[in-house]
Amino acid sequence: RFELFVRRNDFFYFLNPDHSENNRYIKGNTLMKQLAYNNGEVVLTKNRNISNLDQLIKEFEFLAAHNVTSGQQFEELEERFIEQLDQTEETLQQIDQRLMKLYKAAAALSDLQSDNPEYQALGQEILESLGFPLTIRTEELEKEITEISVEQAGLQQKYDGIVGSFEEYRSVKDNNQVRREKEQESSL
Repeated sequence: RFELFVRRNDFFYFLNPDHSENNRYIKGNTLMKQLAYNNGEVVLTKNRNISNLDQLIKEFEFLAAHNVTSGQQFEELEERFIEQLDQTEETLQQIDQRLMKLYKAAAALSDLQSDNPEYQALGQEILESLGFPLTIRTEELEKEITEISVEQAGLQQKYDGIVGSFEEYRSVKDNNQVRREKEQESSL
């Protein structure tokens, strides 16, 4: 057993020594799907927002460690925090929508496989409207639901953590503001 880490947008060149006309490039995303399909394993993906959130936390910790609690750097970090939080929230909503679509497709597939002709027709109509082929297997849908659910859980956990960091940042900013106001009052 081994683990393979592949980036979605990397390209891989596959050689066929017997038939060179079959040599081809494929993207990492396609490679992951094919490998997962062949061995039945779940593909665990790391959402790019997690890396962005990790980077913002590192920047915040760096500034705090070097006693930079005010100024342009801190203000720019706040803007980037807010942008990343909004982007992550939007991504979580998109993942929720994708999961709802998959759950609907799974229910429609169940209807399609029933003995009732009305349910079959309804299931076919729903699958077609969602853009799924009628030949899709229940296992494929369940696997994709699992993969997306794991991605969602990881991203939600990181999002909740960054919200906590952002509240800490706001506290530092507010304390700094109070300190400056006191300094100004004492200098008068």
